[in-house]
This record gives sequence, C-alpha cells and structure tokens, in this order.
Amino acid sequence: MASGRVLAKAGYNILNAADGEEALRSAYENLPDLILLDMLLPKLGGQQVLHALKSNPETAHIPVIVLSSLSQLNEAKLKEEGARCIL
Repeated sequence: MASGRVLAKAGYNILNAADGEEALRSAYENLPDLILLDMLLPKLGGQQVLHALKSNPETAHIPVIVLSSLSQLNEAKLKEEGARCIL
C-alpha cells in the first residue's frame, strides 16, 4: 500500500496484513495507534474487520481510516460502525 510506504519514510512502524484474518490477529497482538483498512480484503472483508475491531474493548479505541476504490461504499454505515474517515 502506497500510504504505508509514505508513513514508513516518515518514521512510523508499519504492519501489513495479507487478509482480514491476519489484520485482526495483528491488531489484537500489536494494538496499533492507527489502522488503515482496505475494504477489499480476502478471507474476511474490511467491513467485517471493522465491526470486529470496534466490538472488542481492547481495540475499540483505535482510530480506523477506511481506504477503498469502491464507489458504492455505504459511508454512513461505515461511520456508524466506527470508521473515523473514509478515503
């Protein structure tokens, strides 16, 4: 993800996940300060990952920025689920 490379160059520690299940495991194990979440993840979709993160007291406080090229996103639903921003 290009945004990850930009953040890494700025000195941030970046954790990548190949699919939604890996993203959840990484979030639960590492408790990051911020999550950039793609909606098109294999195995477990982005909306399911967002719901799981916001339903867990350990990760509910982590801001999530949704990244997607999908034009048919239900932005109101994603914000209701806890997305901080949708790009």
